[in-house]
Amino acid sequence: MRWRRSNGNYMFRRLIEISAIQRSPPFVIVVHGPPKVGKSLLIKHNLPDVRGPVTIVSGKLRRLQFVECPNNMNAMINCAKFAVLALLLVDGSYGFEMETFEFLNIMQVHGFPKVMGVLTHLDQFKDVKN
Repeated sequence: MRWRRSNGNYMFRRLIEISAIQRSPPFVIVVHGPPKVGKSLLIKHNLPDVRGPVTIVSGKLRRLQFVECPNNMNAMINCAKFAVLALLLVDGSYGFEMETFEFLNIMQVHGFPKVMGVLTHLDQFKDVKN
């Protein structure tokens, strides 16, 4: 009888720990870039159908949520407020666009989360010298 009580207490504590983990908010990763740069492709490279934010469980204590940020000003401000990490996609064949600089400026004003730059379309270069 004593073993069952201690085992039951252990299971009860374990359930409390698991529910606390599930209630903790995920780390939000915002994917931003100009049109046709590969934002959706980056988010759903392993998922057949994506509607809305994608949440991935990366361990017992951590969840990651990927959100695609639209290019209008209000959405950029909202994304800069709740993002923990921002993936800033840049078309390597074109360079920086105005939306990229606007998003960097907005993030700097609203708390500046960690930013990682991602170059895309590098396979379109035919000559290494260009």
